[in-house]
Amino acid sequence: MRKFLTIALFLLVGLKLSASHIVGGDIYYQHLGNDLYRITMKLYVDCYNGRPEAIESDKKAYFGIFDGANNDYIKGIEIERTGPVHLSGVPYKCIVNTESVCVDQYTYVFETELPKRKGGYIIAFQRCCRNNTIKNITNPGGTGSTYWVKIPDRNDYNSDNSPIFKKFPPIYICNQLPLVFDHSATDADGDSLSYELYQPYQGADKDMPQPIPPADPPYSKIWWSGGFNTQNPMWGNPSLAIDPETGELTVTPSITGQFVIGIKVKEWRNGVLIGETLRDYQFNVLDCKAVVVSYFKPLTSCSDTVIFSNKSIGAEGYEWDFGDPSSGFTNNRSNLKNPVHVFSKGGDYIVKLKAWNSACIDEYSFKVKVRIKKGFDLGKNYTYCVPFKNQLSVPWNDYNTINWSTGENTTFINISTPGTYWVEAVYGLCVLKDTIKIGYEPVNFNPLKDSLFCENVNTTLELINATPNSRVMWSTGDTILRTTATKEGKYTVRLFNSFCAKDDTALMTIARIQPNLGNDIFVCNDFSITFDAGNMPEGTQFLWNNGSTERAISTSQPGKFWVTTRLKHCTKSDTVKIDNSKVNIDLGNDRHFCDSVNIVLDAGPPRTGTTCTYLWSNNETNRTTLIRHTGKHWARITDNFGCSNSDTIQFFMTISPKINIGKDTVICVRSPIKLSAGKGYTAYLWNTGATSESIKVETEGTYFVTVTDEAGCTNTDSIIVKTDPNRLPNEIFVPNAFTPNGDELNDVFPFKDAVLHSDYNLKIFNRWGEKIYDSDFTPEPWNGETNKNDDQLDAYIWIVKYKGCDGSLKTNKGTITIVR
Repeated sequence: MRKFLTIALFLLVGLKLSASHIVGGDIYYQHLGNDLYRITMKLYVDCYNGRPEAIESDKKAYFGIFDGANNDYIKGIEIERTGPVHLSGVPYKCIVNTESVCVDQYTYVFETELPKRKGGYIIAFQRCCRNNTIKNITNPGGTGSTYWVKIPDRNDYNSDNSPIFKKFPPIYICNQLPLVFDHSATDADGDSLSYELYQPYQGADKDMPQPIPPADPPYSKIWWSGGFNTQNPMWGNPSLAIDPETGELTVTPSITGQFVIGIKVKEWRNGVLIGETLRDYQFNVLDCKAVVVSYFKPLTSCSDTVIFSNKSIGAEGYEWDFGDPSSGFTNNRSNLKNPVHVFSKGGDYIVKLKAWNSACIDEYSFKVKVRIKKGFDLGKNYTYCVPFKNQLSVPWNDYNTINWSTGENTTFINISTPGTYWVEAVYGLCVLKDTIKIGYEPVNFNPLKDSLFCENVNTTLELINATPNSRVMWSTGDTILRTTATKEGKYTVRLFNSFCAKDDTALMTIARIQPNLGNDIFVCNDFSITFDAGNMPEGTQFLWNNGSTERAISTSQPGKFWVTTRLKHCTKSDTVKIDNSKVNIDLGNDRHFCDSVNIVLDAGPPRTGTTCTYLWSNNETNRTTLIRHTGKHWARITDNFGCSNSDTIQFFMTISPKINIGKDTVICVRSPIKLSAGKGYTAYLWNTGATSESIKVETEGTYFVTVTDEAGCTNTDSIIVKTDPNRLPNEIFVPNAFTPNGDELNDVFPFKDAVLHSDYNLKIFNRWGEKIYDSDFTPEPWNGETNKNDDQLDAYIWIVKYKGCDGSLKTNKGTITIVR
């Protein structure tokens, strides 16, 4: 119902826009990543005979996108074209065209999202109509075109870009003149390409020249008119053909007119066909006036001697290159009009002819096929010595028929049995034959075995199950089935007949695995010795007395050590003993002394069961020595085995630090002083527990400090501090508030205790200047009591006079607040 309605809406438009202007087209795609694709269509139109209004109606094209598995319509996209590009390519050098031909190329490009879909997608465009004068299809003026391409399933092929033709086709070709045109394509993915002719597709008609959307796949093909078909879409001698490998298109047209052809490029990945690009195009064949044309026959020969018939037009001179360098430089070239060339062997040769006159130079090259016995060769007769699978093949793959003696008709056969094989291949009038004889006469015997001997070689080597009626040759000179081996080394044998031979080798080896740990050893003091069993043949196993399976072991202990080596069934062993006397001496670590050195050093007693002698650096020979000076001091002990050991110790000395924290002193009451031990020491310790460089004291007592320098030396100093009770400090702290509430905290003013100094006096006044306290009359501190009418007053003025610690009289004043 969807398509019926769409067609009905555009029916009237389609009636007005039908025209015979379509020359051809092709569609290709590019995968831009993820789900994004770019679709491009090249549309070729006849700009000479085509109606301008019809060409203008193609300003926009409508593309249909279909499900590649079930052909269901998915969506449509309308795109405006770019162009035109006026095509002018002509595959001739020296002709004059007297007829008018015009072909324009328009390009339609769009990008669209195409998610992964089972079966992929089909992109299609349809347009009617083709030129009325086309000769090779029925009803050309009422036949349209379908240009389409299938995008493969990305579930099978993660990414793919379609092949793109390198060149646009020629706008016309000349009657009776040879055409050689490169119709190859490129592939961005590096896939393999092959080429063939195909039958173009029709689509749309005069009633619906621009169907929107295009019809669902599959699409119908054009109808060939009488005598034409897919492999012969136009008259020619030779007829139209395309090289399946190179894409080279060749034809020599034999009549004028317009002909529809289809060129297909197939895309192969890992031997699997994954896509196709189709080009539907109209060839315009015209009568051309040739200035000069290079052309020749024949193109096939059943003889190595070929007489070339020069069909060039208007030429005054010629230059031939037969593409056969094996025939020699001189023979491979000619300047004759109709030369004769003897080809070196059968094969395909690119023969080139250059023809010229004073106006122009034309060149023609073509693949000449020489089908002769020389070069058609299955090879020499051959006899196999082992089971075989081989392939016999004929050169070239363009025969009309191939018949093998096996009944097969392919260009090759696979063989695996002896016999006589022949092949007959027919190419036109050329019949080629060849025969080959395949034999199979193997010789065989059981393989010889290598042998390992623990001491001497003495064994018999024999060929078991040897092929009868064969000859034997041993490396010992024996020519019978057995020989005797008495020496270490390789023994070779050959069993042979007239065609085949089999060689084998047996290796006789003596197990050279005797370890050598050396002589017994006596060592002094601490040691580390490595025992190496030696370089042994591959596969040798090792076992030491400590359980190690390595080639070598290391030890630092005395005792007996053995190793056993094993290679298959052979074993060897060796033993070594280590004796050791150890002299111990330890004078201790280097030491530092303060002010003087006075120490006895002891080198230590001899080891149990030994006697020893002593020697000190001061030449004393006792076990101990008294040291009273700095420097290095050493001792050496030598035991009765001759083993000795020594040790060295170094003594350093520095003078203890000198400190002075001052002379004994007297201080005033509440007048702290600072005691300092001086800077530059690593540690301080006062009898107060302080660890700082200095302390403050304000009470009587004896104070002392111990300092330690960076060498660890110490010294101590002390001072006696006394307090003069008759002296007050130079500055007295007087609080500005107190709380006479009986809690024994700040209950009196200014101090908790009475000040009994004769020079001390404190007076307190209320705000009216009335004196309410005088320490001369009441030495006890003020408890905040006043006259009754002053009980509510809370701010008072005080004046204090006293003699300071420096002997001068001081006067201070301020206010005091009672907090009740």
